[in-house]
Amino acid sequence: MLPLLVLTHCTEDEVDIRDKGGLPVVSVLNSFESEGKFSTFYEIMTELGVVATYNGSGPRYDYTLFAPTNAAFDAFFARYDVYDGIADVPDAILFDLLEYHIVPGTVGSGDLGSSQMTVQGSEITFGNGMVNGTANITTADRAARNGFVHEIDAVLVPPTIGTQNLLEIAASNSDFSSLVAAISRFPDLVDLIDGEDGAYTVLAPTNAAFSALLTSLGFGALTDVPDPLLRVVLEYHLLDGVFTSGTIADPQVTVGQEGLDLDLDLVSTPDLGATNGVVHVLSEVLVPPSVGTVVGEILLNPDFSTLAASIVKVDLVAPLSTSTVTIFAPNNTAFADAGITDLNAVSDADLTNILTYHVLGANVPSSDIESGLAQTLNGAYVDIGTSSGVMVNMASVVTADITSSNGVVHEIDDVLMPPANDIVALASNTPSLSTLASAVVKADLVEDLQGGGPFTVFAPDNDAFAALFTALGVSGLDELSASQLRPILLYHVVEGRVISSELPNGSVNTLNDGADININNAVFTIVTGTDQLVDLTGGTLNVQASNGIVHIIDEVLLP
Repeated sequence: MLPLLVLTHCTEDEVDIRDKGGLPVVSVLNSFESEGKFSTFYEIMTELGVVATYNGSGPRYDYTLFAPTNAAFDAFFARYDVYDGIADVPDAILFDLLEYHIVPGTVGSGDLGSSQMTVQGSEITFGNGMVNGTANITTADRAARNGFVHEIDAVLVPPTIGTQNLLEIAASNSDFSSLVAAISRFPDLVDLIDGEDGAYTVLAPTNAAFSALLTSLGFGALTDVPDPLLRVVLEYHLLDGVFTSGTIADPQVTVGQEGLDLDLDLVSTPDLGATNGVVHVLSEVLVPPSVGTVVGEILLNPDFSTLAASIVKVDLVAPLSTSTVTIFAPNNTAFADAGITDLNAVSDADLTNILTYHVLGANVPSSDIESGLAQTLNGAYVDIGTSSGVMVNMASVVTADITSSNGVVHEIDDVLMPPANDIVALASNTPSLSTLASAVVKADLVEDLQGGGPFTVFAPDNDAFAALFTALGVSGLDELSASQLRPILLYHVVEGRVISSELPNGSVNTLNDGADININNAVFTIVTGTDQLVDLTGGTLNVQASNGIVHIIDEVLLP
């Protein structure tokens, strides 16, 4: 091995110059790895499988490396939230990053001049002992058999990565003024791409692309586009994560949870790097698939603006546009009459509960609507009547059969409110079930019947309990223990939300340790384990609770 020559005499303005001949350039790096100085740079070369390339011999394998220290890479990853480390960087970007630090040929510090072309294809500049005005050459001219290694104290950022965040890229380009104006209407989307949290891919339509969209949708200006529709369009142009031109054409899921299959012919400029992601410039605005569904019919109809805003607020766009549905759609007047004018005053959970109570999981045009109970996506049932027009609970269908690719919309004049009381609250608020409510408390079943479900409860009324007390020779609940009441009450509960017309025929398990009741759905009777015959036709059936169905009966079932 050739002897190591170290020149340590230098002035304050000079860089440290060392000579280490005989080794190829990558091995020069690796020989210092025990110091922990260049291990990250070396790891990148290993990850990309290029060590042999840059360690080759002959003129075509002569290279000059500008090698950032590990500390420089730590600072780089601290600044670029998009990446936590090498493993997070896509190979295409990692190649650009590496090759932006490599100049073909043997170029010592005295021959750098004002600029050099890198293997990556972009120039780097030199002046006052710095590269690109950001990285100091702290140790120059580590000589290698096939080039030089210059140690630098900062990572050089290639144009493909960029030094601006996503929002800054859009704001600094006048051809994105429409995109910036659109995003600015949604502060949370601004926060999403301003570099504070996470890494994203932005598909950025030009101003001309937005103009074409406005014309096709019949809007005179961007300000005419309703917020819900605009938000759905924007979210279709945002992806959570960094997808370069090498991966963006693969099937993706957007921030709006809609599927995306991007036609690369629409990408006019790919891979504009940002500190928190990447931008691909589009020649067209992408129209989300949801716009062609029942959701689109609502988004594009000004009479449904409150409903549209509600659907967007609780992220129901994708679920309602990717399945077959019928939506009973309250118009704006219906929401106002219901007192729902400020959506921020309604929790997302409550709003989702209300909205899903307006949706059937099938395509039901007006010609197929039948009277009776129909189950909604909420789980609860709506009561449909057809004797005088179509009524849904207390709402009238004012415009029927707004058809779309995945179902139909029927406009209604009232907001449908789902059952508010759970099974325990329902019993407590029903005078004829006051004994049952007290029994549930005494048997310590309140929590089970409030938080669980859905359940179907055959609920004995007060007269049924009075008859039981007489048969048992007791005066009331006070003479029965919780351990006596609990199995009796659980024998009245089965799992699931089952209306009377859908009661099964035959043996059905109850919550009483699997003890069965036997239902005859032809004549609506129940036979218990003690051969007790109970007629359901004398009771009040299909009383809805938020977590189930209650059928009020006139006998207590005995296991």
